[in-house]
Amino acid sequence: MTGLQVQLRSASPIRLEAEFDCGAGELVALVGPSGSGKTSMLRAIAGLWTPTDIQGQIRVAGQAWLDTAAGVKLSPQQRRAGLVFQQYALFPHMTAQANVALAAGPGWSGSDVQTLLGRLGLAELSERRPSQLSGGQQQRVALARALVRVMPTPALASSPDKPPEALPGVLLLDEPFSAVDAPTRQTLYRELAALRQKVSVPMLLVTHDLAEARRLGRPGGDCGRGPDPANRRACPRFCQPAQRPGGRVGGHSKPL
Repeated sequence: MTGLQVQLRSASPIRLEAEFDCGAGELVALVGPSGSGKTSMLRAIAGLWTPTDIQGQIRVAGQAWLDTAAGVKLSPQQRRAGLVFQQYALFPHMTAQANVALAAGPGWSGSDVQTLLGRLGLAELSERRPSQLSGGQQQRVALARALVRVMPTPALASSPDKPPEALPGVLLLDEPFSAVDAPTRQTLYRELAALRQKVSVPMLLVTHDLAEARRLGRPGGDCGRGPDPANRRACPRFCQPAQRPGGRVGGHSKPL
């Protein structure tokens, strides 16, 4: 399995219950109101939130990042998780290239980082600081920084004409469109769709907007039934938090 599989349960301090999977190149959205545990889920996958009573497992590309039954718990540094924060969290005193290079592994050179920025349409903006970039450009820098965490080698960023390779990591997007206006949001939707054509990695998106989840979700299942696959229609996948007291992410990721 090249994607992400999650089975988690915790009762405190945030009630959380979830079971879903996300294939390489697929985008699954976590949809629900504030306080339902969506951001906590991303932080748990990245290894940044591990309550003492958490039970279950997280697997990426077949590797156990967390398996409480087997006593496995990788540190955040050991997990190839690229997290894009709501406000992007770029260092204001550093250029776009420096922000990305800071997160890159030892096998990445400055020219490798520049190549990746070029693939994301940022080649001519690499020496600008965040204050000199638009919201959409800052988001692409944040995505590039997350991608270098996911990519084990820079070679995966250097061949734009090759079919995307499945990467041994996961991209975690925490409401990346909430801080921009409507026209910019539409542009970012298109850029995220284009990114998925270039990089095959599981993507998990937190959003309050069910319409946004429907728009961005990659076809991940068959809504129809029957012996003839041609009569089935593909549909986006999403995981919606169950409406329970206290709020928690629950249920299976499933076709709409």
